[in-house]
Amino acid sequence: MSDEYIGKTSAKDFYRDFVRNILEGYLVIGADDLLIKECNEKFEFALGYNSGELISKHIFKIIKANDNETVMAFRNIVSIIKKMGEWKGIVNYVMKDSMDLWCFGNFYLKDHPEMGSTIISTNVNITSRIVFEEDQKKRINDLEVIEKIMLDRELRMIELKKYIRELEKELKDKK
Repeated sequence: MSDEYIGKTSAKDFYRDFVRNILEGYLVIGADDLLIKECNEKFEFALGYNSGELISKHIFKIIKANDNETVMAFRNIVSIIKKMGEWKGIVNYVMKDSMDLWCFGNFYLKDHPEMGSTIISTNVNITSRIVFEEDQKKRINDLEVIEKIMLDRELRMIELKKYIRELEKELKDKK
């Protein structure tokens, strides 16, 4: 987009045009105050909010920030975005009903004439993938436990058979 276009459009029109072809949710936050400036209905709906309900809310209302470590991790991501101009990765959002919504996000630092320095992100819901991967990890762990139990059982059976042979030999030698 040209600077001339940016100067002649409102903030909402600028960001709507910027992401008009995005199939998933988008989010615009202030780079300094971390307040939500704009997001599309698809993003709000995915989080369980009504249209416009997230505007002017702090990002930590929807970022899983239940401990100091998580808050610091997100602040580090913001620092990276400010320094490098972008960041891509997995974000754990928290829905209105406190459920997890996992997204792969592309975050970009953008200056806007009305909003100032902003971070715009596109978000693709990957919750089902994360749940699937966690389920697979659990299944693999369960199988490893079963394998260990079976292996230990087989090793014990070998020891017992060896012991039985020794006892049979002793018995035979005593006769």
